[in-house]
Amino acid sequence: MSRAICFLFLFGLLVSFQTGSVNYYSLSSDDFLKLPEVTQTINAKHPNYALLDAAIFHTTNIARRTHGLSPLQHGLGLQQAAQQFASDMIQMGFIIMSTSTVLLLPNLPSVLKPSP
Repeated sequence: MSRAICFLFLFGLLVSFQTGSVNYYSLSSDDFLKLPEVTQTINAKHPNYALLDAAIFHTTNIARRTHGLSPLQHGLGLQQAAQQFASDMIQMGFIIMSTSTVLLLPNLPSVLKPSP
């Protein structure tokens, strides 16, 4: 039994090292900013979405701290819902969103289309 547990533990370590998975949300904002990947250039063709998402989260908390507000707490379910919503918006062609209106690119009058 202990061999099986050891094997599973080591296998888990191996997989996490191979994927480079880091739980960015378990770090403090200050520790997150010390990570080497935070200062690397973003690969526009293959961005690290997990890193970008965490960067927004942590910089938001730094700004909140600067203004005397309590930090936001990470919610995995909310993050997953937001990612799915963003993915759906891209697939459906939504490009502009305000508090009252969501506009579709094909249906935009030429006056409202974003300028190049």
